[in-house]
Amino acid sequence: MTRLLLIALAACAGCQSIVLQCDIDAFVFEEVRGRQHVSCGVLSMSADGGVSQMAMEQAQRCVLDAFGRKEAFMIIYDIALAPEHKRVALTGLPGGAGGYVVQLWAYTGTAAPSGGDAGPRVSRQTCNASTGSPAFPALYVQPGCTVGPGKLCLECNRRTAGALLCGG
Repeated sequence: MTRLLLIALAACAGCQSIVLQCDIDAFVFEEVRGRQHVSCGVLSMSADGGVSQMAMEQAQRCVLDAFGRKEAFMIIYDIALAPEHKRVALTGLPGGAGGYVVQLWAYTGTAAPSGGDAGPRVSRQTCNASTGSPAFPALYVQPGCTVGPGKLCLECNRRTAGALLCGG
């Protein structure tokens, strides 16, 4: 056993260490990397409220337009939820045989006294269209919701059980 460990260490001499971060942006950018896609924004809240209502409305239109055309898209945005830091993303990717996959991503972490987030978690769920009667799209606008800072008012239809990608 010791001999195998030494062989493994010798084989990796010179390997660069890879640090995996529990970061929603990294997961989403990896999802769309190498694909032509529409970027509907990376919208961050700041201490003063950050993202305007107009920016969120434009982002919602961008997502709905790309979704309607079945084009690859991504959007990442913050949700104001003190003391937690919550960040949400949506991606849409064309699949084989004319399919199209929409995924809802979520990041949560509690603000740490030293800065940053403690206990970060990233999860992902797939949004599913219903082909029965009546048919429902995988993504829809929430009825009665007003778009504003931290509120895109888009909802994932018939979510699959989520997958925790990192954290815990």
